[in-house]
Amino acid sequence: MGKNKLYNTVRDQDMFGHPVTLNFNRQGDTHNTFIGGLVSMFIKLLIFGFLAYKSYVLVTLGDNDYFSNQRLTSFSEEPVIDMASQDIIPFF
Repeated sequence: MGKNKLYNTVRDQDMFGHPVTLNFNRQGDTHNTFIGGLVSMFIKLLIFGFLAYKSYVLVTLGDNDYFSNQRLTSFSEEPVIDMASQDIIPFF
């Protein structure tokens, strides 16, 4: 891939090209730049990476904060709690 072809490929990725209504040099109605192409490619790469990461998390059930914990309780070892002393008001 030649330098000119690489330059034009990156320049064609420019999402921020400014519209030119004169159609200068018959190269279209936008003025794309190499820097704009690099920034556009970087933004597209970030979006793709974020999408890939979120898809991976979705498929592998990662970041799952919901869990349950079970343990057997022997009520003979637990102290007796008096509802009146705890200011607990039952509601039906």
